[in-house]
Amino acid sequence: MRNGIILNGVQIPIETVPDLVNFLAAQIADVIISKTAASSSAKMPPKLYSAKEIASQLNRSVSTITRHASIGLLRGKKVGKSWLFTEENYHLYKFGKSDIT
Repeated sequence: MRNGIILNGVQIPIETVPDLVNFLAAQIADVIISKTAASSSAKMPPKLYSAKEIASQLNRSVSTITRHASIGLLRGKKVGKSWLFTEENYHLYKFGKSDIT
């Protein structure tokens, strides 16, 4: 009788078992990494910008940015006395794709 393992009814020689184990371990690691990357990217909170950051990037005053937010030209959320804007809304504003015409 030869040494080895039986896998799905097929006898695998003992000499090839380490290669088989390495192959299966690599396959399992790839699946774990891809699932972890997919789930962690889904949980990432959106990038938020302050009125000061947007004003600086667009070379405008903070009061202009907050006024545009107040009248709806730039969508955002007021948190206390400050405004916060998602990256998506910042880009819509930056490239002139506001809902208000």
